Formats: sequence, structure tokens, C-alpha cells
Amino acid sequence: MQWFEKHRGLAVGIVFGGGSLGSAIMSIATNMMVKQLPLEWIFRVLAFLLWGVCTPAACLIRQPSHAKNSVPRPQWYRFREKEFLILFVGTGLACFPLFVPPYFIPIFARSVTHSQHIAVIMLAIWNVASTMGRVLAGYLSDSVLGPINSLILSLILAGLSALVIWPFSSTTGVLSVFIVLNGFGCGAFFSLVPSTIGAMFGGKNTLGILPIIWAGWFVGFFFGSPIASGIYSLSGKADNIEAYRPAAYYAGAMSIVGLLFTIVLRSMYSTHLLVKV
Repeated sequence: MQWFEKHRGLAVGIVFGGGSLGSAIMSIATNMMVKQLPLEWIFRVLAFLLWGVCTPAACLIRQPSHAKNSVPRPQWYRFREKEFLILFVGTGLACFPLFVPPYFIPIFARSVTHSQHIAVIMLAIWNVASTMGRVLAGYLSDSVLGPINSLILSLILAGLSALVIWPFSSTTGVLSVFIVLNGFGCGAFFSLVPSTIGAMFGGKNTLGILPIIWAGWFVGFFFGSPIASGIYSLSGKADNIEAYRPAAYYAGAMSIVGLLFTIVLRSMYSTHLLVKV
């Protein structure tokens, strides 16, 4: 956030995109290890990979020279500001459904395609779509739509894909459309929130506000998928797409609720639809 000014959204999108791209690779690699290695060695291999990747990465991280003495403290007083409260609550609610699709995609795809191999590939496709969504959203935020408009678009994709497409994904083709659109929307959300904070409160305040926003996401990350799993369990865990529909409707509805908060936030800056915000 402190290295880039003009292309901050794109830079953040690329950084966040690396995480989802890694998830796409590891979902396939881990599935292959399950077939060839005992469970304890799978965890050992993953641990060695974490050491091998994260240790050099940590050594390469640098802070801009002009910012070494200007890291802001958490700006708790922002809770007295209406714009911050709307962003805090809206993004917090929008977090509930973000990990519901990747949680259900493997078992849902297996019930549709009757193939474990295709189910793993579907999860990898969701992560690849998420990677592309994070990078593309960063570009749109910087150059075309603005961060708040782009955030609205991401929540529209996440919400409508879960409400309109997922409940009726009875074939591999329809399921693939849902996975790509939902992956785009959910992935874009992650990379757009830092840019939105920078646009609303100024780049120098971002690092004082972003940790508070992320802390508020804990509830959605912790309870979002278990709630969806509990809703699914009420269906008796039948092996058909109808059993997944309540969980899909829950995920889509929570994205729409987050979308409504974001629309209210945008209206506080401009009521004109074609304005970059």
C-alpha cells in the first residue's frame, strides 16, 4: 500500500492474486499426494513447502524509506464516522459467504459429475477465476470504475451467481459458469477493500484502518461456512442439487446484504451512475 500511488489497486490485486493462484495449484497437488503418500507425510511436505516459500519471502520484504517512521496506529476513532461504520458492517457481512463456494464446490461437483478428479479441477478453476478477478478488479479500480463501483460489481457477481446459477447447476457446463463468475466476484472483493479505504480516507490512513476492517471480518470467516454447512445438514445430506439450494441461497443473500451497504456508501459520495467513485 505504501509502495504504489497511481496503480495501487492493480498492485494489491496482483499480491492478493498470488494467494488464490497458490490455492489453485495446491488443491491439485494435495489431491495427488493423497493418492501416493501417507497422511503424516502430506503434512510434512506442506510444512517444508511453507518453510521453503515463506522464509525467503519474509527476508525479501522491504518497507519504503519514506515510510519507515510513519506506520500509523489503529484509528479506533473512526467508529464515530458514519462512512466507516457502513464500510465496516457491510464488508463484514459480505465476508460470510466468501468461503462457502470453495467449501462446497468439491462435494457439489462430485454429486453432479460423479467424479472426484473433476471435483478437484472445479475447485482449482474457482481459485484461478479468483486470481483473475483480483487482478482485473485492481485495474478497474485504478483506471475505469473506481474502487467503490468495482466493489459493487464484485458483490453483484458473487451474489447473483449464488442465487441464480448455483441452485440450478445440474450439468458441468452450468456449474462451470457459476464457478467462474463467483470466483471473479469473491476474489475481487479481497483486493478492492484496501483500495476503497485508500480512496475514502486517504492513502496515508489506510494502514491505520485496514487492520480494524480485517479484524471485523473474523466473524464472517469463522461462522460463514459452518452456518452454510448447518443449513445443508438440515436437508439430510441428500446427494442431489436440491439439497444444496438452501446453502446457496444463504450465500447469495449475504452477498446481496453486503451489496446494499456498499450502494448506500456510494450514494454518500455521488448519486450519478456514470461517475467514477
